[in-house]
Amino acid sequence: MMLGRLVILALIFIIVGIVLVTYLLPLLRRPEIIECPKCHSRMVWTPIGTRSENFMWRCLACNSTWLKSYSEDSYKKWKEYSMIVVVRDAVLNYIRSHHSDAAKRMPEKFEWKYEKKMVEGETLHLFTHTDKGIWTVSIRRLPEHDFNVRVEYRPRGEITIPERILWVGIFDNLGVIVELEYYHVH
Repeated sequence: MMLGRLVILALIFIIVGIVLVTYLLPLLRRPEIIECPKCHSRMVWTPIGTRSENFMWRCLACNSTWLKSYSEDSYKKWKEYSMIVVVRDAVLNYIRSHHSDAAKRMPEKFEWKYEKKMVEGETLHLFTHTDKGIWTVSIRRLPEHDFNVRVEYRPRGEITIPERILWVGIFDNLGVIVELEYYHVH
């Protein structure tokens, strides 16, 4: 009788152990979120295709730097999902801080629609926000790991002479933004 209770108790512990290992262990192994250790921004950059890739990091929000190799899973997730968003948001922050006329037309918060297209054998990342105006950000990766970025704005439903903002530039492999063109026609 006592032996039967011990066997049942042992089986319960084994089943609970299997459930814990099966469901909780993967939660503990989730990829680490790559963010700035100083300000906790996710607007971070590492030079792609260099020996410093996934080792030398720079925060594009507070400009601090740190050395760290993140796990393969964490880095792969950043590179596949976050990298292009970092490029988009860094360029928009640049425009906001360097062109007050454009900043006045930017919403407090963008709600992006994302589309990935193949154009002439190259991947084009296209983000569109429509509210009072239409903001479009197109990003194309250049062979040397830089990004060609084009940002356009036009008001919605305007009947008179259309207003346009056009910004063209490069987001380079070190996370530096180079403005090539800026036009505001109204």
